[in-house]
Amino acid sequence: MKKAILFLAFASLLATSAVAQKQLVEDVQKQISSIGTDADAYKAVIGKLTPAFTNAETQHEALTWMVAGKAAYQLFDKNFELKVLGKESNEKEANLALLDGYNYFMKALPLDSVVETNKDGTPKIDKKTGKPKFKTKHSKDILESLLSHANDYGTAGDYFREAQDYANGKKAYGIFYAISNSDYAKSKNNGVALPDTVLGQIKFLEGFCSYFAKDYSDAYQLFTEAKKLNYTQNSINDFWNAAFAYKVQDLLDTKKFGDALTTIDGALANNPNDAFIVDMKGIIVEEQEKENGGDIEKSLPYYLKATELDPNFAQGFLHVGRIYYLRAANIIDNNPDLTDEELAPKVNPICEDAKTYLEKAYTLSKAAGQADSSAKDLLARIYHQLKEDAKADALYAE
Repeated sequence: MKKAILFLAFASLLATSAVAQKQLVEDVQKQISSIGTDADAYKAVIGKLTPAFTNAETQHEALTWMVAGKAAYQLFDKNFELKVLGKESNEKEANLALLDGYNYFMKALPLDSVVETNKDGTPKIDKKTGKPKFKTKHSKDILESLLSHANDYGTAGDYFREAQDYANGKKAYGIFYAISNSDYAKSKNNGVALPDTVLGQIKFLEGFCSYFAKDYSDAYQLFTEAKKLNYTQNSINDFWNAAFAYKVQDLLDTKKFGDALTTIDGALANNPNDAFIVDMKGIIVEEQEKENGGDIEKSLPYYLKATELDPNFAQGFLHVGRIYYLRAANIIDNNPDLTDEELAPKVNPICEDAKTYLEKAYTLSKAAGQADSSAKDLLARIYHQLKEDAKADALYAE
C-alpha cells in the first residue's frame, strides 16, 4: 500500500512539473514584447526558458523553441529599427540573437505536428495511408518569420566578416543561403529565392570566412560550390587554388598520400585541363616517391603537362627545371671520379633543358611582380655548371 502511495505521489509530482514548465513557456511568451533593445533582457528571457529546453514534456513541443526564436527576433528587430533611424544600436548582440533565432526555429519546425481529431477526440485517419492525419500549428508563422529576415542574415554575415568573426560570419551566410534556396522561399515567388549567381556569391562569402578561419578543407568545398553556381568574381579561382593547395598540403604533412591522390583526382575529373591541379598532382607523386625511396621523376610528366596547359604558369616551369637540375646533380654525385670535361657530355644537355625552364619560370615570376628566389638560385647554379658565369653574376646582381 505504501508503494502505491509513493508511486502516485511521484506521478503527481511529474505531472505538476510538466504543467509548471508548460505554464512557464506561456508566461515567457507574454514577456517577449518587453525585451525591446536590451540584450540583457533577452538573455534573461532565454534563461527563464532554459529549464523547458530539457524538461521531458516541453523540450518536444514546438512552442517552447518558437517562443525562444521570437524572443531572439524581438531583440534583433528593435535594434534594427534604431539602426534604420540612425540611432545607436547594439548591432553585435542583435546579430548574435539573429543567429540564435534561426537555431531555435529550426528546432521548432520538426516538432510542429499535431494529430487531427474527430469530434469525439479520436484521431482522424488518412484513407490512403491508414495512419493518423497531422497538421501544423506554428510552422507557417515560423517560416514567414525566417523569410522576412533572409536578407538580414546576409547583412549579419557582412558585419561578422568585417569584424573578423569568421565563425559567425560563415554561420550567417550559411543561413542566408539555406533560407533563400529553400523550397518554401521558391514556392512564395516573392523575391526571397535567389538566382544561382547570387547564391554563388553567398557560397563564396561562406568560403571566404572559412578560408580566413584557416579551415581550408571547408573553404575548398564552398569555393567549389560557388564555382558550380557560375560565380566568377572576387578572384575566386585564386582563392580556390589556395584553399585547394592548403587542403592537399595538410594531407601531405600527415603523409596521407592516398587521400591526397583521391582529392586531386576528384578535382581533375571536373577540371582536367587546369594546370594548377595537374601540377599539384605532380607534387603529390613526388612527395610520395620521396617518402617511399622511389623515383621522383615520376612526377615530371605532370609538371610538363602543366606547362603545356598554361604557358604562363611559372610554378610548373620551376618544377620541370628543378627536376632536370636534380637529374644532373645526381649524375655528378654518382660519378665523383669523373672530371668536369668527362661529365659535360652527360650533364650539360640536361642542364640546357633545366636552363630553358628555369629562365621561363624566373621571367614569369618577375613579370608577376614576385621574383621567385628558388628559380633564381637554381638558374644561377645551372649557369655556373654551363660555364656561363657572367650570366650567373648578373643574376645575383639583380
